[in-house]
Amino acid sequence: MDGPTVTHPFKSRPDIAVPHLNVTILDRSTVSPGYIFISPFKNHISGPFIYDQFGELIWSGSETFSASTGSGPQAYVFEPCPYSSQAGDQDETYLCMLHTFNQGGSGRGQALILDSAYKNVKGIQYNGTSSALDLHEFKLVENGSGESQSALLTQYRPIPAELSAYGVPGIGWLHDSVFQEQRLSDGAIIFEWKASDHINLNETAVAFYDGRQPDSPWDYFHINSVQKLDGSGDYLISARHASAIYLIDGKNGSVVWRLGGRRSDFRMISATTNGQGEGEEISDWFYFPHHATLLRNESGILTISPFDNGQTPKRKPRSYSRGLLLSVNEAARTVSILETYRTASQPRAAELGGSMQILENGNVLIGWGNTGCMTEYTAAPESRPVFEACVVDKKATPALYRATKTKAWIGRPKTRPAVAAFSRRKEMTEEQSVKTAIHMSWNGATEVASWRIYGGSITITTPNDAEVSWTELGTFPRSGFETSALIESTSSLPPPLVVKVEALAADGNVLGESDMSATFVPNSAAGCNEMWCRPLPQRMKEVSLSSDSASSGNGSHRREAWQDTFMSWQVLGFALCALIMGVLAKRRIWRRNGLSW
Repeated sequence: MDGPTVTHPFKSRPDIAVPHLNVTILDRSTVSPGYIFISPFKNHISGPFIYDQFGELIWSGSETFSASTGSGPQAYVFEPCPYSSQAGDQDETYLCMLHTFNQGGSGRGQALILDSAYKNVKGIQYNGTSSALDLHEFKLVENGSGESQSALLTQYRPIPAELSAYGVPGIGWLHDSVFQEQRLSDGAIIFEWKASDHINLNETAVAFYDGRQPDSPWDYFHINSVQKLDGSGDYLISARHASAIYLIDGKNGSVVWRLGGRRSDFRMISATTNGQGEGEEISDWFYFPHHATLLRNESGILTISPFDNGQTPKRKPRSYSRGLLLSVNEAARTVSILETYRTASQPRAAELGGSMQILENGNVLIGWGNTGCMTEYTAAPESRPVFEACVVDKKATPALYRATKTKAWIGRPKTRPAVAAFSRRKEMTEEQSVKTAIHMSWNGATEVASWRIYGGSITITTPNDAEVSWTELGTFPRSGFETSALIESTSSLPPPLVVKVEALAADGNVLGESDMSATFVPNSAAGCNEMWCRPLPQRMKEVSLSSDSASSGNGSHRREAWQDTFMSWQVLGFALCALIMGVLAKRRIWRRNGLSW
């Protein structure tokens, strides 16, 4: 896919690497409010990321949870979750994340619960012979008043199997799909289910492959979602390689019914349209589903929303993927399609992954799996796309296992806000004033409404002491991840040598304060505007140390003049800031001990 591999777009946080999110559809008046949670993988820089409803970055987890494909564990399931901590803080919100290696479509890692400061407060592993978790499901379960919370987890296990019917003599190997409900307080197993105990091999929808070694087992079932149902305590699971959805008895693990696949207990009884003129044939069915979710149960009439992939990398019975809304009559064993969600003018085909979520205002968010895209539609019958964005990487095609959106998130990082100040000139003249650009951000903070900026002048009082006098330069509304302001100096307001900022809540309360930062002034402002300088070349040329060596062809690596200038002024600016902070800190220590200079 064409486009930038990764960007470092923020002047106040140049260390943050962000995959490029290309927003192609945005109806600001209709898109649902809330935050979007994605964890793209298979791209140059992976990690968990939070965006607002307009596609503006809120939090980048790349600095903590980033890994290039194959170089480390990556984030998969990533969404807010109703964790009840021992602290009992009712205002606290939490994030659930699977942080695993991807090993040929299954995972090996652990589950993490992050607090509102994006700090890991609990790690969860599988309770069994192997503690490694798979990448497909991690969901918290509320078990009623007085009951401990539990977690739904998946694991893929290589097990010996009789596969002589498939041409494997002796011991064959299956990848068994297993899920477990585990109590959070002590890790005790509440329920565990294995596909090999209940699902015959002839229910698979994929051709036989491998199965001769424990490191290449046949994945005949491929569980990818688990939901515990309120009331009954049964489990709704989705199995991609069985091309079916199963209801599992929560007491004995037996199959209550199968929806789809080779042995479906249901038949299609009606057709409908999705408001876009797309007719559904009665014989049409879903293929290789993900993320099956029971939305409601009204006297045995179930509404279920699976993501219908329509294909795998090796089988493509349908050329496109879609979100489905199904009405399932348990007593009559019938099913009808209520709505389908796809953009007919630009169909997307997800061979892997995918999700569907009904949002609080009735809109529907579809994550298009390994296409790296997501689309939000208005509620049926209009079903109109109001937001669409894709993660773009020219070196790979990023994948989104799921995309989630909710208003129920408050980010309160313990880090400090960041600030960077830049000016093309040091001093005013009669003809020209000095303009200072101030760039400020706070990675992950959701409650910042505005920024208050302070400029500082420095007075050297003694050879070992200095005073910083702060002047308020103005308050500016937050604008995106990084807010930028341009301050023009006057005769009564000289250019600030150092700056700091305060992040303000909507009521004006101070949420956080940045460190002091020196204003950067380049020696040469060529290629710079009032806000910043254009990006410089990433690679240095191989040039000679002298004209003689250049003519002889014996070159060596040296810095260009612009590099020396840029680096020297940058080092000087930060050194000055560090010197001032060190002097002030030292003076505070002396004064606490009753000493003075």
